[in-house]
Amino acid sequence: MNRKILVHIGMHKTASSYMQQHLFPNLQDTMYLYGAKSLISQWNRQVGLDNNRLFISHESFSGSPWNKKWLLGIANNHKWLTSFTKNLENLRFFFPEAVVIIFFRKHGDLLISLYKQYIQEGGTLIFSEFYGHNKLIEPKDLSFKYRIDLLNKFFTNVYFLDFEEFKKRGDSYLKLFFQNEFNINLNISGNEKLANNRGVTGGKLEILRKINKYYNFLPSKVKNGIDILGVTPRSIMQTKTKFWEPKSLEKNSIIKEKINTKFNKDWDYFCSFKYIHNI
Repeated sequence: MNRKILVHIGMHKTASSYMQQHLFPNLQDTMYLYGAKSLISQWNRQVGLDNNRLFISHESFSGSPWNKKWLLGIANNHKWLTSFTKNLENLRFFFPEAVVIIFFRKHGDLLISLYKQYIQEGGTLIFSEFYGHNKLIEPKDLSFKYRIDLLNKFFTNVYFLDFEEFKKRGDSYLKLFFQNEFNINLNISGNEKLANNRGVTGGKLEILRKINKYYNFLPSKVKNGIDILGVTPRSIMQTKTKFWEPKSLEKNSIIKEKINTKFNKDWDYFCSFKYIHNI
């Protein structure tokens, strides 16, 4: 059976989880698959069904920014851009005719958000060890041009969407996108907008990083027990200490501005391809 396949490459820190949980399941007359562990089994169950439109979304398609060694602060040859390339090659092999959708956000905002996520997942590196030449995230890892050129090389039909625009316009941005481009109704009421992320910020992030250095080396049985009790360092900083919500460090704003300025041409390159609503 010929089936139209749409693939959302969940670029990190572009609200992929929000879309997967609250928006994509509401696409009318569309089989929707997501979740790495069950993706293949879901696919096997869906291939014999009559619906001729399949929507697949997963963050892993965009590659892994780090591995377990990097979380421990151990330098190794894992690179985000290499991971992205390999995953894209696999995606092309399995779905060569897919229509691809991907979001991009400003480089500086992406980098700072990635660093926060790194610490929340157990990372131990200070920022100066996290980003830079021959560091965990290198400047070339932030290249949108590389990703755009590779996607256009591998797939005939790619939509490059602006995360900043989605944040500003809310759910209606995607509702209009699916209606205009695919004649798919996104069955949502109202127009929710992304709330500001109140994750681990400011001084709490640095405290968590220091705790991670010791917590990561606890025996697995001990960590499993702590996890069951819900008192991991991350859970304590994210949920148990909500009364303390320090502002983001001023240096983060400076870094964002500096990185965004450095990658102005790369952002302009994205803008030359980005999707614009035809209203």
